[in-house]
Amino acid sequence: GTPVLILTGRGNEKLAAEVIKQGAYDYLTKNEVKSESIAHILETVIERQHLKEEAERAQQRLEALATQDSLTATYNRRYFQERLDEEFQRAQRYRHPLSLVLLDLDSFKHVNDQFGHLAGDMVLSQVAKALKIGVRRVDVVARFGGDEFAVILPETNHQQALNLSERLRMRVAQSNLEFEGLDQVMTASFGVASIGPDITSAESLVAAADRALYDSKTKGRNQVSSALSAVSK
Repeated sequence: GTPVLILTGRGNEKLAAEVIKQGAYDYLTKNEVKSESIAHILETVIERQHLKEEAERAQQRLEALATQDSLTATYNRRYFQERLDEEFQRAQRYRHPLSLVLLDLDSFKHVNDQFGHLAGDMVLSQVAKALKIGVRRVDVVARFGGDEFAVILPETNHQQALNLSERLRMRVAQSNLEFEGLDQVMTASFGVASIGPDITSAESLVAAADRALYDSKTKGRNQVSSALSAVSK
């Protein structure tokens, strides 16, 4: 990232092209060294460096827009699907554990209807923050759609995923949700699925977690359900 200016005692176009190709910003021979020429070329080098840094920042912003949900700063649905496919293939290839958690906020429609969409947006942001704090760096938290989130848990077996989901459920319930008159405990229902003999694709893993989530909803909400128990019923 440091701009480099080459100064040499001899000069030709071939040498100039080579040093630029190797990453130098510019090329100057000793017989061209004068205070005016050095000041001008340094100004040009610094300007080019600033333009390069700005281009890199713009590229980072574009990459973030392509992968992140703008409201919650979690990953978006498209990135989630790409990562889930990658993690599923890796887990199958090396026979490593992989789990998926789907969660849906309870009574979220009530918040939107009674307090407005700004309050709903605040709730989504706060819940997303609680989720990201509660997982590891290797885990992937994504907004699955609306008020539903997904968490990919690499190298995590089913029992570990259930334990983590219970901690996340408690963390969500303990979040302080206050917004212009809204002072309400927000809860979430969780569904957990893990790779196994009956899970043959990333899509079937999502479907299993979704069935477990539905099980949590029908049993009264604000709880964690396993895809294994949902299948056995």
